[in-house]
Amino acid sequence: MMFTERVRKLFLQPKRTYTLDEAGAFFDMPGTRFDDERFEPERGPAVAWREIVLEMLTSHPLRMIEEALGDEADRVLPPLLRTVEVTIRVPQCDLLVAGYMARMLGWKADDLIADLLSGEGGRLLPKDLEFDYPGISAATRFPYEDEDDEVPG
Repeated sequence: MMFTERVRKLFLQPKRTYTLDEAGAFFDMPGTRFDDERFEPERGPAVAWREIVLEMLTSHPLRMIEEALGDEADRVLPPLLRTVEVTIRVPQCDLLVAGYMARMLGWKADDLIADLLSGEGGRLLPKDLEFDYPGISAATRFPYEDEDDEVPG
């Protein structure tokens, strides 16, 4: 399966759990990328949808996932998780380093910078921020925004 097909299947046709081989297939690495988190008697070791989504979000630029989802991105991603275009000023040497590192990953420099900005440090939020920016908590905890729901929809 191509990247776009894998992303669309994961986000638009979610299941509560996947076998290790199914989970690995989203990354062209059947059975090797995930430890079994739970055991389902009828299917064997299983990986939760959220764990696969989290791995997808950490191993691919969010821009690529949005592009793969197309118009459906608005439906399945929290609004404040969606990317926006910005202009920033950085020292030229930092941009050269970011460009070099991005090429090593097969990414664009802006994807690398966005990934660095949205890393764990960017996810530590004051509790009252939700009051000023409704939806920010769900966006920063995605795909774990509601522990009661196993999959979206």
